[in-house]
Amino acid sequence: MKVDRLVEFFQAAGHTAAVAKAAEVAGHVGDYKDRAVLYTSAEDSPDYYRGFLEDVVLALNSAGAVLVPRFELLRAHHNKVFAEMYRQLIMGDGAGGIPARPYDVAESVRESPFGYPVVVKGYRGAGSRAVSLARSPAELQRQIRRISLCADSRWWLGEFRRRIAWRRYGYVPQSVHRRRFVLQQFVPGMSGDHKVLVHGGKFYVVRRRNRPGDFRASGSGLFEFAPADTDDRLLDYAMMVYRAFDVPVISLDIGFDGQQYRLIEYQCVMFGQISLEKSTCFFQHTATGWVRTEEKPDLEREFARSILEYIVGHPAPAGTEP
Repeated sequence: MKVDRLVEFFQAAGHTAAVAKAAEVAGHVGDYKDRAVLYTSAEDSPDYYRGFLEDVVLALNSAGAVLVPRFELLRAHHNKVFAEMYRQLIMGDGAGGIPARPYDVAESVRESPFGYPVVVKGYRGAGSRAVSLARSPAELQRQIRRISLCADSRWWLGEFRRRIAWRRYGYVPQSVHRRRFVLQQFVPGMSGDHKVLVHGGKFYVVRRRNRPGDFRASGSGLFEFAPADTDDRLLDYAMMVYRAFDVPVISLDIGFDGQQYRLIEYQCVMFGQISLEKSTCFFQHTATGWVRTEEKPDLEREFARSILEYIVGHPAPAGTEP
């Protein structure tokens, strides 16, 4: 996305807009009280730049900045554990969500709470990376032990020393399978899913087929953009989720189990825009129902419009600037 074009759209709408690096903002977070701050994320470990971004955005939140979107949605970016807990908080157990449960260590799981097969998800990763299907208790234990294994050699060395030095004092060994993960109910009969991108009320739809012989559609590359037979019920469900999260833009992975649409995953910060960029149309809800409009997409225009409409629809203290 071209940031300079975003600034031009904001300025053309009569707003003052400036671009700043996270390190520049970090020393002056108090200056952003009551000001709208649009931010991004990074696809790396929380130990690196992404963690720094979270620190800065959380400090801005504490300073009274108007974050777009709110901090919880940054925390949910490539964090399937928090994303699932936040989904339950926003949508509850119904509303088509697929039942899931987060875990801290492998030893916390003695049996699948959802029967078999069950979906195993590492806490981070995109394109179905770190996602697998366990068909039995033995498979489940193997997969969660693999996906939760601590990869920090320094921690391993420290734990090994503690086990030897403190053994006489009754030291209780810590789990070496301590990378958090999620178990999710497997929904049979899904031959694929839909990626729905929402930009301020415009819905862009891509149908994704599963990989051959696989249950996963994300990352398959088997796409159909703006399918002509897009179901109004899919759009109704996507709109319900979009409104529940109350964000300017959202990326939704939605499946159909033969009876109802189900939310698989979501992202509200730094997600792929191919559903918009390669689309030839968008869907919009009107007083008479859903309308399909042919249009050549413009990513920066639609993103800027979504942000501006969101700010206008969520009045902030006087003097707030994007």
